Amino acid sequence: MNRNKQRCAWVFGVAMALATMGTAHGAEKEMLSASEILELVSGNTLSGVFGAENTRYAQRNHRSGITVVNIEGMPVRLIPWFVKEPASYCEDWADDGVLCYQIGRDTNSGTYFFQRADGSTSELTVAEGAQPFTFK
Repeated sequence: MNRNKQRCAWVFGVAMALATMGTAHGAEKEMLSASEILELVSGNTLSGVFGAENTRYAQRNHRSGITVVNIEGMPVRLIPWFVKEPASYCEDWADDGVLCYQIGRDTNSGTYFFQRADGSTSELTVAEGAQPFTFK
């Protein structure tokens, strides 16, 4: 069981890294502050795609600091999440470590994105409240 848990966390971490190779090029970017990130993700559903195969994911970020993560083709996981200063959204994937990203907004389109330390980005969809996250 623990081996499967580690594998899932590793797969998601690698996938998020690969996902950051894509969007928001040439757009006017506005990075969110820690308080804005907390307000945006707390109690809401985040979704997007990652990796070369565009694997879909969706997650419900509960105000309690737990996110329910559904990665297409994998078991649903419960992962602690938090926001740290100066302005990073982080998830604790246990043995695979803590993954942190900045969150920004394209001021032209209003779309959100995750940004890694290297500046690469991936589109992030935010839906208010707990939304269904099945992939049908």
